[in-house]
Amino acid sequence: MGYTNLEKRPWRSQTARIKRFIQHPLYSPRQTHARDIALVQLQRAVQFSSVVRPVSLPPPSFQMQPLGECWITGWGQVQDEDDPVKTLQEAQVFIVNNTYCQLYLSQALPFHRETLCAANWKDKAMACLGDSGGPLVCEVNRTWLQLGVVSRGRVCLPSAAPNVYTRVSHFSDWIAENVAAAQDAQAQAVPSPLALLLPPLLQLLLSL
Repeated sequence: MGYTNLEKRPWRSQTARIKRFIQHPLYSPRQTHARDIALVQLQRAVQFSSVVRPVSLPPPSFQMQPLGECWITGWGQVQDEDDPVKTLQEAQVFIVNNTYCQLYLSQALPFHRETLCAANWKDKAMACLGDSGGPLVCEVNRTWLQLGVVSRGRVCLPSAAPNVYTRVSHFSDWIAENVAAAQDAQAQAVPSPLALLLPPLLQLLLSL
């Protein structure tokens, strides 16, 4: 945590072992990638600092308007067939309508309530191979919310094609239930190390 370059360890960076991987019990990997979300519980609490900070989660009812401005970050390929990068990348994207997304990608999105799409038509910025599980964050009323988790797309190169994201707000209650369960299990200990960290601060993991 706290890394922006994998070849240079910041003096305020942190490491922590994973205690438990919590996959959504109804995850469907083969066809629809439904409920494409998971959590990690760490063995120790995260120490927040100027380089390791939390991100807020949206309430279940939250809806981002189309063309809302957001950002993605990740360690994946910059272009098709490239090696993964050593320096953390970021790109600006905009929320697009799910109906348009479905038509553009020519694939069914049967779980509209669970997914959202984002793209950047001007700069052709997008998530790529190696970015899966990374965050889609948007600033709303001066608060950074994680609205999505990189799930899938059609191509992996500079393109205006949208990416499909798991809609975090749809799973806010499930996340809260797991955080509460971890806290209850360690009620007499330090605050639960179950943390959602924006890479390198927040990590919602998923298996494709």
